[in-house]
Amino acid sequence: MKLFKTATPALRAARNKLCFFPALALLLPVFLLSCDKTSVYYPRQPSGVQEETRRPGLGTAQAAYGSGDYFGAAAAAETFLKASPADVTEQIAAWRIIAESSGKLLHPEETLRALENWKTLSPQSAAQEDWLALWSATLGQLAFDDARVVAAAAAADKNNPWQLQMEGKLFLQENRLRTGLLDGLPLELERIYAGIPYGDTRKKLEQRLFDLLHRADPAIVASLAKQATETNEKNYPYALFRLEEARRLYLDLRTQDLAREMVDFLKEDSLLADQSLFRAWNDPDLSALGALKVNQATLALVLPLSGQYGNLAEKIVTGAEIACKGFFSNGSPVQLRIIDSDKPDWLQELMLLPPDVQLVGGPLRQSDYMELKASGALYQRKFFAFLRSLEGNDEGTAAWRFFSSNADQLRAVIRFSRDLGIEYFGALVPDEEYGARMLALFREQLGKNSAWLSKTATYPADKHQEWNKLVAEFLNTTKEAGHPPNTPFQALFLPDSWQNSTIMLPNFFYYRERRQLVMGTMLWEQGIAMQKYREGDSYRMLIFPGAWDAQSTSPSSMILRSSMAAAGREAPDFWVSLGYDFVNMAASLPVQPNALPEAINATLASPGDTPWSGAPIRWDSGGRASQELFVFTPAEAGFTLAEPDKFRVYYQRAWGGNFVTPPPTPGMAAETGAPDGRSAP
Repeated sequence: MKLFKTATPALRAARNKLCFFPALALLLPVFLLSCDKTSVYYPRQPSGVQEETRRPGLGTAQAAYGSGDYFGAAAAAETFLKASPADVTEQIAAWRIIAESSGKLLHPEETLRALENWKTLSPQSAAQEDWLALWSATLGQLAFDDARVVAAAAAADKNNPWQLQMEGKLFLQENRLRTGLLDGLPLELERIYAGIPYGDTRKKLEQRLFDLLHRADPAIVASLAKQATETNEKNYPYALFRLEEARRLYLDLRTQDLAREMVDFLKEDSLLADQSLFRAWNDPDLSALGALKVNQATLALVLPLSGQYGNLAEKIVTGAEIACKGFFSNGSPVQLRIIDSDKPDWLQELMLLPPDVQLVGGPLRQSDYMELKASGALYQRKFFAFLRSLEGNDEGTAAWRFFSSNADQLRAVIRFSRDLGIEYFGALVPDEEYGARMLALFREQLGKNSAWLSKTATYPADKHQEWNKLVAEFLNTTKEAGHPPNTPFQALFLPDSWQNSTIMLPNFFYYRERRQLVMGTMLWEQGIAMQKYREGDSYRMLIFPGAWDAQSTSPSSMILRSSMAAAGREAPDFWVSLGYDFVNMAASLPVQPNALPEAINATLASPGDTPWSGAPIRWDSGGRASQELFVFTPAEAGFTLAEPDKFRVYYQRAWGGNFVTPPPTPGMAAETGAPDGRSAP
């Protein structure tokens, strides 16, 4: 999709130049680019928006930029350029203001136009870090086809400084790496590296590739590492492929010794320019927190540090401390106060915290929340509770939620199912208060997603011997039937533990019902993680929601994994992620000590820059939280992200287009989740 209807002269010129280089035009598929690269060039020139000028018109533009009025800054600079002749220095300063303002406003074609004029007046500006960093970031804002055109033209234009030519080539090749188009990629990277005349720039290039590999898909890293041989593994880029392979092995305590041996071998007679990589190869990359502005210098956590919750609380504190370390390493210290809610005097200790400690994570137990509320301490600070729900209308008024709700769980699996084309659902729930509550919520969420609840039933959770007969009645079939049952639904909701679910599901298989997409809750996560599981056809149609993806290569999840590995601890899980994400969010939250709930809600509802390690949490204007959970499926080594394309194939093979829309049955209209008042089909 184009971001602008018409191309700027800079983009049209780039397209014209590209006509002479058709091979470059076919390098990549359509792909929306990210711009998280480390800049290669220096020294950085002072920004034009900060330079002193003699002409009042330009001063107006500079003042507007300094106050954050980027629209006004760009308009004033344009007016200045049109109003009267200016010397070259002033013109460059004006075009710089337009370029940087347009970049802030995410107007990429205007940014490119200004950069091109800036470069025309000062060709060597395109060799400087500030110009190149803005140019690279702007490509990431363009539709991919347009970005590819601009990058390829810059790479091919011999009149450009070599730094800009190189940046264009890197842009194309690095996005080949991101998308897995690896044929010939190492050789192209090797050629770019060989053409760099300066050792310091080569060091930057090595670090840039190493950082990019940190976030690459595991399959891509494995494929690239295989291209390292005895003859090239000491050279760029192959040495970095192997170094990243070692770094990932180090994240598992069982393979840390092997990782160290690999690095020791790579270091010997290495031809890399930056030998410091062999000292810091397994250090957590805490730079992901460098862009966050610290607004809360001290935070608190209210957690039960002993008893049955002690292990979870310890993990939350561990994640929080990793985030604090990240802020400290970037020059913005954040302190953490821990209140043990298992102590008899914990409420008094909480009330005695200094007034500047305004944001508190927790509590973790509903009983502690009720004590906070009864004592009045809940209203003295801003609490972000690690609870699935808050009492009454408390959410967004008395406290805020920093945890997924049951509605978040159901929304995740229902949307996944609806994307597969599933419209009719069944539900089999335990005959207890939890089952009734989840069934009511399931019906509500189906209504919001225009789906039907065709059939429901309950079962005694503690009487496994009765389940086989109950399933036969639920499916309206018998063991003598020679065909799969004629079920009026394509997906089954089963809100129970993983242990109970693995006892229940074989009863469905016994009656030849293997076609259902079975949807669980987050209760499955712990059970699957604790038992050894071997993937098979029986369980490949199962999905459940979760907030932590252990295989994620996002910057923050890698910070957690590498930090835990460096400390000799087990891999992080959801609870470690929870503490880490809370500190990142809360420390950067611009909340005044006496802020009213309405002001906090407005701040929370604004898009933030939190680098989430787990599933991101969003708040609406009323302060109510929702979490966009991941959807997982059981796998040989625990569980993995459910891939919609694979499940679409599984589903189509299972049904073969033979699902028959269920006829009207007594009570079905009442069971429907459809929100538009339509009758049952």
